Amino acid sequence: MKKKVREITDKVLVLKPFLKFLSEGRLFKLGFAWFLRILAAVFAIGFLVEWIGMWSDVFKMSGAMVLVLTIIMFLAVAAAFGIINLVLVKADEVAALPETKDYIVIPISVLFLKLIGEVSVFMCTLFGVSGFLISLTKEGKMFLKMIPFFKGSGFEAGITGLITALIVGFLSLFVWYLVAEQIGVLADIARNTKKN
Repeated sequence: MKKKVREITDKVLVLKPFLKFLSEGRLFKLGFAWFLRILAAVFAIGFLVEWIGMWSDVFKMSGAMVLVLTIIMFLAVAAAFGIINLVLVKADEVAALPETKDYIVIPISVLFLKLIGEVSVFMCTLFGVSGFLISLTKEGKMFLKMIPFFKGSGFEAGITGLITALIVGFLSLFVWYLVAEQIGVLADIARNTKKN
């Protein structure tokens, strides 16, 4: 009798397989991994379109600015390549996470928070180096207003801006890793508490 009731209940509870699939974490892992891959592809296409479009502005400049902006354009390619690489690596790490029955989203969020810190290092480094190069030119004052960390032009202001950008990038990485590890530690504490 109990067996028949269970069979009928299993037929009526159509969401049971979906909830089991959800609780195993595959949906979150695969979904977030593909989200990161799509994000990387969209970023790559958007960056490429913007990069091509900006060349006309580069050649409108005169003197040393053309050379400096050309260097910066290729530095931006290197930074974009690094960021895309980071996102794709994190996508693979998310997809490779082991299946657990207790915490599913926390390991994904830990990897994502670390990714934010790593991307911020690339961005701060690009801003720092770009601002430094622009600060060395006479025409660079108007461009420096658009770049964070730079208060003026000239070698001293450029070095100060570059060092500030690198420090901010490192601190950003540190803070994001700290937050990610705190979340991971809290999950480990909760997991150990459950076992006891």
